Amino acid sequence: MKTIELLGLPAAGKSYFVRNKKNEIKKIVDCYNVSLQLVESGISFKKIKNISAGALFLFFLNPCLFLGSFFFYDNKILLLCERIGRVKSSSGVFLDEGVVQACWALLLNGKSRSCRGLVLNLIKKLSNDGSFIIYVSSNKGLIFERAQKRFKKNPKISYSYQSVENYTRSRDVMACLLKILRDFDMSLKYIRN
Repeated sequence: MKTIELLGLPAAGKSYFVRNKKNEIKKIVDCYNVSLQLVESGISFKKIKNISAGALFLFFLNPCLFLGSFFFYDNKILLLCERIGRVKSSSGVFLDEGVVQACWALLLNGKSRSCRGLVLNLIKKLSNDGSFIIYVSSNKGLIFERAQKRFKKNPKISYSYQSVENYTRSRDVMACLLKILRDFDMSLKYIRN
């Protein structure tokens, strides 16, 4: 199964890419015979189904790592399960925010080795499936500006970075994740927004 995912720091321009680069996305979707799936807001039966399917997949992938992860990441593990569930329930998908984006959140917030092991297992599985990643980047000033605007509109779900140190940590974790993706020979395309 082919999976195409957008990856990038919060406010790097992933949603902008989806909304404004329709021709580019249409070419990708048509070329690889995948369907575009956007993140839904709120909770729905479909999301609950995805979380259940993703949790089951994770449990069989590595039960010890999965159980170890549950205690550290609050809702991050649910986010990961939902993304995996979406991938598992489709024959081919283009995800605006996918499994690898959730892996970044786990690495950013994780405090144990089990987190890294879980991420490595997931990326290995994705690389075996022939999936590829479109990495969306932007300059620091633009990311900060967008993040602050979003945070003012919706502080509960927006990532504000809060400080330059938080931004630097987020960026460094993303650099580590990109290195892992390259180590597993994942197909990567870079887009500057």
